[in-house]
Amino acid sequence: NQFLLEKAIGQGGSSRVYMATEVSSNKSLAVKILRKDKEFKHEKAIKIIEKEHAIMQKIQGHPNILQSYFTNTAGVLESNGICSDVMYNAIELAENGNFAYLIKNT
Repeated sequence: NQFLLEKAIGQGGSSRVYMATEVSSNKSLAVKILRKDKEFKHEKAIKIIEKEHAIMQKIQGHPNILQSYFTNTAGVLESNGICSDVMYNAIELAENGNFAYLIKNT
């Protein structure tokens, strides 16, 4: 799958989330990409994102849970010309604002 990353919409301890469009279907979704830095254990992050996807698949269909479409690894050409693998999770895009705003205003 190919995605056009449009803008960063969130960041956590292990990943950054982007609003994206899947090129083949023109579908808007969120793509959660694992961070890669020297302070973060990449192997641990892979286990976390795989577990997160598995849990989201088990509770798929609940109206208050975002759908996790798939988890995959992709080669990314970095600015220094080196190709490296990154792990990502394609998730349903929550289009009605951010979670903190919804909690505060409901």
